Order: sequence, then structure tokens, then C-alpha cells
Amino acid sequence: MIMRRIVALVGLCLSTLFSWAQIKDIEIIAGPNIGMLRSSMINQSTETKLTFDSKIGYSMGIGSNYFFNEKFSLGARLLYQRTTVRGDFPFEYGNGKGNLELTTSFDYISLPIMARYTIGNKMKFSGEVGGFVNYLLNSNVSNYFVYNSMTPTYAEATGQYKNFDAGLSLGLSSQVPLSKKLSAKLSVYDNYGLVDISDIENPAIPNRQNKANYLRSNTVNLLAGIVYSLR
Repeated sequence: MIMRRIVALVGLCLSTLFSWAQIKDIEIIAGPNIGMLRSSMINQSTETKLTFDSKIGYSMGIGSNYFFNEKFSLGARLLYQRTTVRGDFPFEYGNGKGNLELTTSFDYISLPIMARYTIGNKMKFSGEVGGFVNYLLNSNVSNYFVYNSMTPTYAEATGQYKNFDAGLSLGLSSQVPLSKKLSAKLSVYDNYGLVDISDIENPAIPNRQNKANYLRSNTVNLLAGIVYSLR
């Protein structure tokens, strides 16, 4: 209920802003991303924080910018985003010790909305700041037990993570004209998650109900694309 009200309020604000602005371009973008997870959770076996390694994923989608003047605009992008992370978790089982490798992929619909300030004439440079909302479509995990070289097993893991993620977005971009209507664009964006996305109910994780424990996302997108001018 609260999430619906927030989405409705954001939609009302955006529709009001966009009624004052002008849509002047449409962009098609795609590229790799680096997914990360920040955690304060504890590995019960080693009594250390859980750590995750970054892996390469990808993002693709469309976007547009709503101009208030030549320098100030508000940009919205709708992206399909797959991020992947890998974690190593030492464990003890009976008299044996080993290491559990978990590689987890997240499929999101991502909506970054960012205010943009642009400088330059033909070649343009922009700085952007705003926020994003992600909706989780699917999540899968592969398990690999190093100590006995088991064949990795794969499982659907969507139920272990919350459907919604949100946070801050920062970005830099450059745009070079190719013709009167077309431009090439290169951008880098950091989506810094502020929501605890873990929905795991696991007694092996100490004090899981303690709000001090969290699992938060961070995704850096490197996107290239084509911008079509409507002006």
C-alpha cells in the first residue's frame, strides 16, 4: 500500500513537470554493467562479514529527456538490467571444511530518473543526479562446493529477495553529432541502492531480524547508444 502511494505520487509529480517541459529526443542504449552487493551480514562459520565479488552483466533500453531550456533537462530511462555477483562462503560440516561459491543473477526492470545539466555546443557533456527504482523479474543462483568439486546446481532464488529496490543515481555522459538528427552517446551511471533487498528467513544468519543487518545493491552501467532528435 505504501509503495503504491509512493509510485502514484512520483507519477503525479512527473506528469506535472513534463507538462511544462518539451520532449526533444529519444535514445536507444545498451552496454555492460558491474553488479555489486554491500552487506553487514555475518558468516556464522568465520564470524566475518559476507563479501561479494563483482561480475559483468548487461543493460539495454530506451530513454528520453524533457528539456526546460538548453542546459537543464529531466531524463527518464526504461532499462532491462541483468546484474551478477559472486560470493565465497567458508563453512564447516561435521569433520569437513569447505568453501561454498554462490553466483547470483538478478533480472530487473530499472527506471532511473535524473536531472541533467549540459554544456557544449556540437560536442556536449552532461552531469546527472537523481534516483532509480528497480523491479525484480527473476533471480537465479548457482551453488558450487569447492571442497568436493561437486557439479554446480542451479535454483530459482527470486523469493529470497524483495521485489523493489531503490536508491540514488549519479552519471556523466558525452554526446557527439553524427548528422542533423542523430548523435552518438556514451554514458556511465552509478545506481547506489539504499533499500535492504534481502528477504531471506534463514536461522543460519545471526540476528536476521535486526534492522542493522542489510544487503544492498550497487550497479555501475556503461552505456553506449544513438540519440534521435525530434527538434
